This record gives sequence, structure tokens and C-alpha cells, in this order.
Amino acid sequence: MGNPYAIALRRLFNEQAVLLNREPIARYENRRGFRCQTGYLLETAFLELAISLAPDLSVEIGAHEASFSRRIKSALPCIRALANRGQSQCA
Repeated sequence: MGNPYAIALRRLFNEQAVLLNREPIARYENRRGFRCQTGYLLETAFLELAISLAPDLSVEIGAHEASFSRRIKSALPCIRALANRGQSQCA
């Protein structure tokens, strides 16, 4: 079994390369849907790394719906997972 960090990052790189080389994505200048797909891949890779490290605390800054915090909490029930939307209050 290899280094879990290298394995996760290698898989992320390979998945992104496959997405970039798909004809519909490469053809469109704005790459519709690409941000969502790569964001999910990045979140999944980071989640795998976090699980392998088994931290005590996870802080999600700028959380829109706290999906990462929910995912890491379900994978690591003992973790303290905090999510903050990051919206400032203006007067």
C-alpha cells in the first residue's frame, strides 16, 4: 500500500485530466459544469486526506450549505466539525 496522500492526489489529477480532455468541456470556452465537477473532486480528495489524518477538528470557512462538514462528520463521528458561512454584517 502506498502513501495515502500521493494516491489521493494522483487520483484527483487523473480525474481532472480526464474531465479536461472530454470534447464537450474542451470545446466550450466557459467550460459549463466544470467548476462544479472539479470542486467535487477536490473536496473528495481533501476528505480522503483528512480521514487518513483523523484530526480532532475541522473548520469549514465560507460554507454555503456546510456539505463538507456533514461529509467529514459522517466519516469521522468523533470529529468536531464547524462550518461558518463567512458573511459579514454591514450596517
